[in-house]
Amino acid sequence: MLKKIFIIDDEPIHHKLVSLVIKYSGHPVEHRSFLQAADAFSYLVDDDNIDSLPDLILLDLNMAIISGWDFLDLFERHNSRLDKPVDIVILTSSINPHDKVRALTYNCVKGFFSKPFTEAILDYLMHSTTITANKHD
Repeated sequence: MLKKIFIIDDEPIHHKLVSLVIKYSGHPVEHRSFLQAADAFSYLVDDDNIDSLPDLILLDLNMAIISGWDFLDLFERHNSRLDKPVDIVILTSSINPHDKVRALTYNCVKGFFSKPFTEAILDYLMHSTTITANKHD
């Protein structure tokens, strides 16, 4: 079961939406928000405390400076150094079907959803014991 989620998205309103969905869902999930992918990546690789690492990252693809694609490339090269496995779920406004195909080629990506984040998505992520095998449509 998920206990901690990181949100990486350059839209502050999206962070607020995810926060509200988590709050009102009743699921005991901690979350931390990052507006810049670089800040999230630095936090992940610089922090030695296993308890501070997330179980899951919700990642937007279309961001300025460092895109979600850039983050995925960096994460794939460095995630084996983390003290525990961290999965990534893409949460994007992209409607390009090629983005889904491309995203699911990354070993760390365990799902792909379209925005907005909803309680149904959170419920799926919370209750899916096979998220690694079920790369949701």
